[in-house]
Amino acid sequence: MRAAHDHRLGRFPSPIEALFYSALMAVARMEAHHPDGEIITPFLDREAWAEADLSLLVITAEMQVRVLDWPVDFLLGTSDSVAGKHYAVVECDGHDFHERTKEQAARDRSRDRRLQEAGFRVFRFTGSELYRDPYACALEVHRWAEGCWEKGLSA
Repeated sequence: MRAAHDHRLGRFPSPIEALFYSALMAVARMEAHHPDGEIITPFLDREAWAEADLSLLVITAEMQVRVLDWPVDFLLGTSDSVAGKHYAVVECDGHDFHERTKEQAARDRSRDRRLQEAGFRVFRFTGSELYRDPYACALEVHRWAEGCWEKGLSA
């Protein structure tokens, strides 16, 4: 996943996932700058992450992968500056693609708790949140990644 205009946007199962992805790429470009002006947030695939320069904030992003026996919209990974790995799951819940019954909401919360117990940070955004301000949602996730990277600086 390299750029907001990436041809793979058509492979998203829902428009709100494409919207979140585009916003995350834009936020990474706007928010993450080294003091000398150099962008410090490359988005890499999982293989390239293993070889990444840890003096930079690096985020991997994969979509529609299975985590703990169910598919998630996005699996993100980042490293802190001393090679600790951190993972997050992002779920984009729109009414067009998620029936919002009490049972569905309970199932979502149960999955969130299982993911958190397994060490994942979970971000769940509604379609309304994403349509209203996709950049705020993406910025929340990006700030999580920055916080993980900075933890290594204080270790």
